[in-house]
Amino acid sequence: MRTRWLTALLVAGLVLAGGWGLREYNARLATEHLLEASFQRSFHSLITHMENLDLALSKSLVSGSQRQNIIMLTNIWHEANEAQEALAGLPFRELDLTNVQRYLAQVGDYAHTLAEQHAQGRGLNDQAWENLARFYRQTEDMARRLHDVQERVQGGGLARSTLASAGMVLAAPPDLKEGFQEIGQQIDGLPTLIYDGPFSDHVEVREPRALTGKQITAERARQIAKNFADKTDQVDYEVRDVGQAEGKIEAWRVSLTPGNAGKSHEILVDVSKKGGHVLWLINNRDVGQRRLDYDEALQRAKDFLAERGFASHMPTGSVEQENNLFFVFADVRDGVVVYPDQIKVAVALDDGQVVAFDATNHFMAHHERFLPAPGLSQAEIRDRVNPKLDVERIRLAIIPLPSLREVFCYEVLASLNDDKFLIYLDAQTGEEELIQKVIETEGGTVAL
Repeated sequence: MRTRWLTALLVAGLVLAGGWGLREYNARLATEHLLEASFQRSFHSLITHMENLDLALSKSLVSGSQRQNIIMLTNIWHEANEAQEALAGLPFRELDLTNVQRYLAQVGDYAHTLAEQHAQGRGLNDQAWENLARFYRQTEDMARRLHDVQERVQGGGLARSTLASAGMVLAAPPDLKEGFQEIGQQIDGLPTLIYDGPFSDHVEVREPRALTGKQITAERARQIAKNFADKTDQVDYEVRDVGQAEGKIEAWRVSLTPGNAGKSHEILVDVSKKGGHVLWLINNRDVGQRRLDYDEALQRAKDFLAERGFASHMPTGSVEQENNLFFVFADVRDGVVVYPDQIKVAVALDDGQVVAFDATNHFMAHHERFLPAPGLSQAEIRDRVNPKLDVERIRLAIIPLPSLREVFCYEVLASLNDDKFLIYLDAQTGEEELIQKVIETEGGTVAL
């Protein structure tokens, strides 16, 4: 899941670094090349993992060995997750990929459940075999359709006008959009798979859970956007345009420009039509020489969030890109870190202005959660961790799985020699749910 977060941050960094819209032609052209490369890489990766998923599913149907079945089912789970990651990397916000994402999550989680059953000594019954066979047929058809889409789209690459036409939010080529619509419609027509497993509650299409309030007008969206934008540069922004924003959440897209002469950058702000919540903001101004250090930028991000009603969020990761420092914040409730309710903020290191904000995940996932008392103590969790590890910290957290199911966990920060890991164990059962390696880079700390 955090790989997905890092991908989103890096794409935002590239957009800020290269510029678009009113930026100079050469900078825009460089950005277009980067975005085209990002699309080609993600789309090629998606096809590769769909083909691998198809192969693993076919092998699972013919294996008669419990050991081989566990290997094949684990491979299915892995390839389905990798395909989801590639899908998330496509730089087109307006593509409706919900059905494809839901399908891949269902395939992976079902295979994971069957692998666990095998590990407990229970083999495949006839119904499980039929379900895998259905997944195989569907995945094979999806892989073929993706190849067709690739041939239709890649004849001449992505049109430059397509890349530049919508600023940071890229307009998908018609063939690509039509291809994914066809695939999504086909999946939507399939019967829902019902099975008795720990991941069976994810199959409902995710809808925004934190939107409150009445529908707002375009005029109200204009005022909300102006008030929300960070005015560290002492600029009085004026509204240039208000239009419709495409995406999972219906929103107004407000374009702001500086009111003073000599400045020509633009700020785009998405404001939800329901309730008038700011979902997303990007300021495409040039960022000058670095003057702020990490702690100063972090404090600026915290202040910005607190002033806008997100004081309970804490930083969980950061990446530096082209004199912008990108932070990921997660909500904290009663001492529990709620990772699904995340917000991304970018701070310009020349003057501390917040130049990017993305709370889409927060408004998709945030809701009142009932948290039971943990079934195990920290001492009991420590005893369940590999004894070769040095435990540095244990705290409670809610994590999202690729299936969108949330798990109430203990987060254990531990080290093995010079390597650090985050290990997530179910707070009720002590079962390991997820392991991530903490990697220190020149740009910041990430977990993969």
